[in-house]
Amino acid sequence: MVLANVIAIVRRNYDKDLAKQALQHSNRTSRQTNATLAKNQIKDGKATLAVAPLGRSLVYIAIGLIAMTWSALTLFAS
Repeated sequence: MVLANVIAIVRRNYDKDLAKQALQHSNRTSRQTNATLAKNQIKDGKATLAVAPLGRSLVYIAIGLIAMTWSALTLFAS
């Protein structure tokens, strides 16, 4: 969990650039159509994220580190 979220944070700029390229090369009629479509998908809860949210990734890293530390302490304490 920790490693995957660190990788997601490191890849944020690459993913953002990839999403911009996909939007520019989209076969839709206009970018406005894409923006409207994205907003509607977000409202409906059906949108997929092009870039991992930074806050969520940091929270998951913290939770993973706490769980890993706790499990290691439990293992070595017994």
